[in-house]
Amino acid sequence: MSLPAALTWLQLLPKGTRFSCAGAPAWFAEMLREHANGDSGASRAIVNWGKPWSDLSAEVSNANAIVAINCPHVTTPHLIATGYSYARRFAVLPSLENARWFICLDTASAAAASFSLYTPSRRSAHVKKAVARMLAKLRLPGWYRDEIVVASRVAPPLETKIAELFPGHTIRLALSSGAPEPAINRKPSASVINAATGEVLGFVKIAASKVSREIVEHEAETLAGLALRDLRLATPRLFFAGEVDGRYLAVQSPLPGAPAPAAFTQQHAGFLQSLRCGSSKPAAETNMVVALPHRLDALRPARPHLRETFDSILPTLEQTPVISTIVHGDFAPWNLRMHDGKIAAFDWEYAELDGLPLIDQIHFRLQLGLEMEKWDLAAAAVFLRGMSDDAFDAEQIRAIQAVYLLDNLARLYGEGYSADHDMVALYQDLLKGLAIRRREAALV
Repeated sequence: MSLPAALTWLQLLPKGTRFSCAGAPAWFAEMLREHANGDSGASRAIVNWGKPWSDLSAEVSNANAIVAINCPHVTTPHLIATGYSYARRFAVLPSLENARWFICLDTASAAAASFSLYTPSRRSAHVKKAVARMLAKLRLPGWYRDEIVVASRVAPPLETKIAELFPGHTIRLALSSGAPEPAINRKPSASVINAATGEVLGFVKIAASKVSREIVEHEAETLAGLALRDLRLATPRLFFAGEVDGRYLAVQSPLPGAPAPAAFTQQHAGFLQSLRCGSSKPAAETNMVVALPHRLDALRPARPHLRETFDSILPTLEQTPVISTIVHGDFAPWNLRMHDGKIAAFDWEYAELDGLPLIDQIHFRLQLGLEMEKWDLAAAAVFLRGMSDDAFDAEQIRAIQAVYLLDNLARLYGEGYSADHDMVALYQDLLKGLAIRRREAALV
């Protein structure tokens, strides 16, 4: 089970910490009881909501950790002076009840750099981010509603480990709760910031559920695999992947540059072309296609219609020569950067190192259309029908499109999404609308 977004700050305290809560709204207190159940021998933390420092100061000696939410005059210097060697202060955006980002308020530079966690695609969102970032850097009030201070007697294991990866820096973390509800693959993440300069040193992904662990482990393996290839790709470098205090972490480098254009440009095309770097083989022999029927057969409940669709395109895939292609898996504007006129990509969570051409191009255009241009099913179907490529005939393109849709359906169903989820239903309808003809094997 994923940790609720409002409890993302729990990552900053030892796993299994036992909490007592006072003054909080019922929804928060119940959430804390359900998701933070340390045993009697665990570290004890007191959570206070709205209590001023004059009242809270009497309680600080009775706990291993203090969490102060919207508590007037509670500051990190106060807590450090009373024996809490670790103290961090955050603004929660847009609110704690609908938490998405925890902006570090410990220094002006860290506050401004905390917004690196958010890469908007819409121009209006860019403007809002720039305004909030400026207000945070100037340390002006009024740009956030909820504030949380997390303090403990000793530095928590997670931040201790991350600090070891960046010697010589005094670090601060800004947190993201991950994709908004009802995303089942949601996982917390953090940016690692030099507190003095605001330099973003790295990004951390924290596996908080079985599903998210599989995703984070896969990305770590992919980044390690990409590092072994002399591709000159602009991809993050993996600093660390492993267990810390019962949590699986992957720490990677940031990518330089600015957000990439939302439109599909020659730079996007050039980046994708650079991923076509393997040997030539039938499409059916790529790992992406070889693994797909096993993934479809493993779905519970069973989805036999998906396997039937795969079987219907297999003869075409057997007769479609391709160059083995690295597939990013979520090639979309919000996962890209532009630096020195070239595209770079991060979030390789759904990558495939032996995949098919066109997959990322299909995904980019569909995501851009659906998320930013508000396509309906008909508009998405028109795009698929009109797609062309000099290397493939129409039937081969339909087969590759079917692989794309089947791959995403296998992932979504495998992560626990239901058939009536908006994206699942859309992919199902698009798959039905491909009108795939079976290409029989040529007679020898």
